[in-house]
This record gives sequence, structure tokens and C-alpha cells, in this order.
Amino acid sequence: MRYLLGISTGLLKSDPGFIKKLKSSLQENSSELTVTRNLTSVLSYATVETFSAIFLDWKLLRNNYSGFIRRLRRQDRHLPVIIFYDGNKISGELCGKNDALFSINLRKMILSELPDIHSRINTYSGLKKALPEKLRTHLKPNGFGKFVGNSSHMLDIYRQITRVAATDFTVMILGDSGTGKELVARSIHQLSSRSSQNFISLNCAAIPEHLLESELFGYEKGAFTGANTAKPGMFELADNSTIFLDEIGDMALDLQAKLLRVLEDHTVQRLGSTTTKTVDIRVIAATNMSLEKLIAEGKFREDLFHRLNVIPIRLLPLKERPGDIPLLILFLLGNYLTSSMLDLKSISSDLINSICELPLKGNIRELGNLLTRIIFYAKEPHLEKSILEEAVYRQTEPDPPSTGADKLVFGETILPLAEVERLAIEHALQIGKKNISKIAKALGISRTALYRKMKIYDLQGDRDD
Repeated sequence: MRYLLGISTGLLKSDPGFIKKLKSSLQENSSELTVTRNLTSVLSYATVETFSAIFLDWKLLRNNYSGFIRRLRRQDRHLPVIIFYDGNKISGELCGKNDALFSINLRKMILSELPDIHSRINTYSGLKKALPEKLRTHLKPNGFGKFVGNSSHMLDIYRQITRVAATDFTVMILGDSGTGKELVARSIHQLSSRSSQNFISLNCAAIPEHLLESELFGYEKGAFTGANTAKPGMFELADNSTIFLDEIGDMALDLQAKLLRVLEDHTVQRLGSTTTKTVDIRVIAATNMSLEKLIAEGKFREDLFHRLNVIPIRLLPLKERPGDIPLLILFLLGNYLTSSMLDLKSISSDLINSICELPLKGNIRELGNLLTRIIFYAKEPHLEKSILEEAVYRQTEPDPPSTGADKLVFGETILPLAEVERLAIEHALQIGKKNISKIAKALGISRTALYRKMKIYDLQGDRDD
């Protein structure tokens, strides 16, 4: 690997010991190190020579960042930029479209973080070389396509996406809610030979059990009460394309058997029809549940699991790849700032570090919501750690009002079973903070069944899909 290092004259004079250690570490991990002291030279070197990465002192970039990035992208849109800075504030200029930004590091921390940076640059370079030209355009230093993140895990995810997109293999995407399972599915479709056809997506947990079959398979006129016209199902609409079945673990067993038949012989039969139709579909499924556990509990067919789990892709939650969070914060802030009145000047490093330490159980979805609140409640163009307390406080729900469901104490009163069930679900919605997956699991029923019962008893809850 060849590295280019840009350092300011001020830093060279104020801390020559740091520069010596940085140069030594970079030389240990590269075949050649080029050092320059001004931004014009950095761009000149990048124009005429090939480098694996550029390491830059932020003092060289101050007030010139946007122009530098535009000019660099014209030369090499895949060249990673690693920025190190003094102080405790990240410039607001770094928010938004930062395709070239590979990493941003406090100067006092970069020496200890260099081994990981070297490893990721090496992996990134290998992935770039392995990709065909038409797929290489999707790769960028800060991510891939609509993905943001260049941790070792995410670089491996990009590799898996590009490899499986060239096939018609069935894919199972595993991961917590908010980790980007549908984005993986869409990316596979968009990079595949089926990309000219519409991507068909269906959330199995969002549709009641008795309607899911007709949505998937369609129906003929008169197949049931209300079927006044024939309607093709999702499988037919996905002919020659890709169908994405999200939350597959919520599908009822009898419908699982019919899905297995589609996967085995590629035929579908509308409700009320006596004929079958052959379809050419690529199936991608996803779940945030343990299908192995569901199989052990008799709630998921093992033969269907093996049919779906041909190529498994597992997405890690943000808490297991914290290195991606700073890039996500800068990217998301840039997106949200376009629709706000805030002219952001800087972000405190303490604020970013504090966000990285949050559990973020909702992953990227929760992170996005948190950053939206931070921008909304910010009164100054400088985001400090103190704003986080208000943003987190605002998302905390007040204690629910006391109702008859708080305690299921009946005394000698005999209640109808339906009333007991209603009270139990109402009570669960209160103490479970309306987390449907958690509540359904605690009640021992599927999310689809819980949604149906909530509708029957006119109870409100938030969908967590």
C-alpha cells in the first residue's frame, strides 16, 4: 500500500514528536509514504500518482474541505481520506455527502487506532480490486450504495451482496430491527440481472394471517365473499423479478407449507383456481427472530428453513460495530440539516462519543430519530454533549395512566375469557412500552396474532417493523 500524508506547518512546528511517530507507523504498514505540507500538493500528488489512502491534518482542510473533496472526486472517487484533528470539535463541514471520508480521528487517538485503520484500508482495497467495473461504481470510502459504514463487518457485507447478486440463490437476511435488512435485499436486486423488474416487498407480520395467503397467491373472482374481481398475488407480480419476504418467522405454519411448494416447483395457484402458473422468482427472506428456536418450538418448518437459508447474511447491531456510528452521525446529520433551519458549525466529540455509548436498540432507525431530535431542540449552531440529555429525555414516555388492567385481581368476580384476554393485552401494552415483538413473545403468541387481537379489542400499539 502507498500512503500520502498531508501535515500543516503549524503542527510540524508544535509537535514534531507526534509527526515522527505517525510517519514511522505509516511507513511500517506501507510500501511507500509521501509527505507534503499544503493542500495543493496533496491534490497534485493524487492526480499523477496512485495511493491507497490519504492521511490529512484538518488544519490543511479548514475552510477548503468542500472544494478539496470535489476536486479529489474528479481524480479518484474511491480514494479514502483519513482526517485527524485537534481540540474537541468536529467541523459541520464534515456533515452530509462525505463519500471520500474513510475515518475521522482525534489526533491524540490516531496512533492507537492506526492498526484498525490499516486493516480496513487493506480490506477495502482488496474489495475494490475484486469488484467488476460496473459494481465498483457503487463502492465508496464511507460505504456502499446507500449504506454508510466501513467497519470490517460492513465491508464483508458488501462483498457478500455483490457476490450473491450475480446469482439467483435464495438469501436469508438475519438481524435486529433497524439494521438495514430490506436495504440489503434491495441492493441485491438492484445489482442483479433482474434489476429492470419491480422489486416486490411484503412484511409478513404486518398483514393478518387470513389475508396474507391471498396477498401472496392472489385469488379468482368469487373465491370468497368480497372477491368481486380476480387479483394476481405477489408471487405472480414478482415473476422474472425478486420478492422480499420480511419477518418470515411470523408466517403461519399452513402458509409455510405452501411457500415451500413455491420454492420447490416454482408454481403458484390462486385461491379459487384449479390451475397453476409457473413463476420465475428470486426469493429473499428476512427475520429478526431465531428460526432455529421457532423450529424447536414447532412454530417454523425445518424443511422451509433449509430452503430459505441457502445464503445467510447476518447484519450485526450498531453496538457491535461502533466504529460505523461516527460516519453515520455525520451522514444523517447532513441529510436532516437540509430540512431544518440550523446552520451547523461544529459537533462536540464528547457528543459523538456519548451517542456511541448508547444502547441504540433500534439501531440505525433509532439513531436517525435521536439525531432528528438533537437538531430540532438545538438552540446554537454548535452541538454540545448537553443537548443529548434533552433529546434522550424527550423520547422517554411518561408512565401510563392507571387503568383496570394494572392489576388483574378479580376477587370472586367471574369474568368472561375475552375480557381477561383484553385486560392482559392492555396491561402488556402498558408495561412493555408498546414493543410489539417483546409483548407478543411474552404473551406466547405471534406478532400477527397480537395485531389481530389488538384490532378486535380496539387497543393501540406501535408497529416495530
